[in-house]
Amino acid sequence: MKRFLLLMIAAVFAINLSVNAQSMPKPEDMAKQQTAAMKADLGLDDKQEAAVYEQILDMGKTMQELMKSGDRNAMMTTMQEKQKTMIAEFKKILTEEQFKKLEEKMAQQRRR
Repeated sequence: MKRFLLLMIAAVFAINLSVNAQSMPKPEDMAKQQTAAMKADLGLDDKQEAAVYEQILDMGKTMQELMKSGDRNAMMTTMQEKQKTMIAEFKKILTEEQFKKLEEKMAQQRRR
């Protein structure tokens, strides 16, 4: 009976991991989608698009690794730091006008 119960728990756990892994988009796909949206919204040139893609991809890979760890506090702290770094890099990559538009978009998203 104990063996059966342990097998059932293991099966449920394995199914849960499989479902979670399938529902999490790949960092590459997420980066492509977000970069395309930024290109449309901000009018990025090819050089900017490549640099933005790399920043978003790096963020996505970091997020994926942190989610695997399961430590929510570490995840939140690291992601906040990573986001500040990414925004600082965006400021270097984008023109002043593009960065202003980006800040406005981010402010709109925070209000939602």
